[in-house]
Amino acid sequence: MTEIKRLVILSGSYPQIRCGVAGHAKLIAERTTALNRFDVHVLTAADKAVDPSLAKGYVVHPTIESFSSFAAGKICQDLLKLDPDIVHIQNPTVKYTGWRSVVMSQVARKLKKLKPNIRLVVM
Repeated sequence: MTEIKRLVILSGSYPQIRCGVAGHAKLIAERTTALNRFDVHVLTAADKAVDPSLAKGYVVHPTIESFSSFAAGKICQDLLKLDPDIVHIQNPTVKYTGWRSVVMSQVARKLKKLKPNIRLVVM
């Protein structure tokens, strides 16, 4: 019997946030959940537009208050609380472009320092 791995998808958006990444994050969660080999979670923005009820077979955590470069440590803490085996970091498109987009790279570096054996997928 194969051990179920926990996958956490970190995305700045999730439906119904108007952003190209929102639908992509949902699609990754749906398709990965359908494999029946992963416990899937989506960690995303604490935005009123996020609709966790759209998740079927996985859990959405709309808890991230900030995606500023100063928030990387807090985002890592939130990720590690979910005890992931694999983290899929979905880089932002329209909603978080410019200087704020560096936070995803900072999160990846910090995660590898805090939990060296964690597997990262960065898109």
